[in-house]
Amino acid sequence: MRNHLCKTLATLGMIVATGSILPADAQAQSSRYREVSGGMGNCIFSTGELAYRNDDAPGYRMQTADFSAGEPVHARCYFPSALVNFASMGKAYNTLRSNQTYNLELVAHLPGGEELLISKIGGGYDRPDRDQVRLDLVRSGDCDFALDPAQAGRWGLGIRKQGKATKFCPDMQVITAALQRQHGSAPIRYCVQAYVPWSDETRTIRTEIRGRIEYQRRPTNVQRKYVARGCFTYDAG
Repeated sequence: MRNHLCKTLATLGMIVATGSILPADAQAQSSRYREVSGGMGNCIFSTGELAYRNDDAPGYRMQTADFSAGEPVHARCYFPSALVNFASMGKAYNTLRSNQTYNLELVAHLPGGEELLISKIGGGYDRPDRDQVRLDLVRSGDCDFALDPAQAGRWGLGIRKQGKATKFCPDMQVITAALQRQHGSAPIRYCVQAYVPWSDETRTIRTEIRGRIEYQRRPTNVQRKYVARGCFTYDAG
């Protein structure tokens, strides 16, 4: 009876902390392409779609980290373990708990060490055992990374994301060509990274809306727990 009560209390504690009834040490699905180093997973890239839990699919045989003009970029990022294991981080704030998302970024690494954020989106924490994500960096409407109108205008992008009238799909050929015109003809290095924002601290913010004073507690000193990262190069030719 005592052991049963302890297990019940532990499960309830897990639900409070993470919103899940999965065990805190939920393991990731097996894949020969998953690599974990320093507590962070990896991302792989291909010119073909990388199917879920099918390591023998054609896209995996087309893997590359170096893309040429006109080639589509497909990615799959593997987390070190299920996302539920990161939901308890942060005493005051964690996006997995607050809005069931984590962050995904596409960043260009330019000559001289400059980093340029191309796109930032929220990844869905739709199930506690999620341990990977597929990302299609393509110019068709069925894309994952998306840019707002101002960002799209900078690069001259015109293909809208399906179901998102104000979001535009990235065209790696167009974006890279623009960067190579500015920074030289060498291939541009891009990195895809996934992370969970969290914080142990909050502070009270005073706001006034239409004469009404409100006080809200907001997180401060927000940290990033990186769960996956991978890089590739693109040459627009």
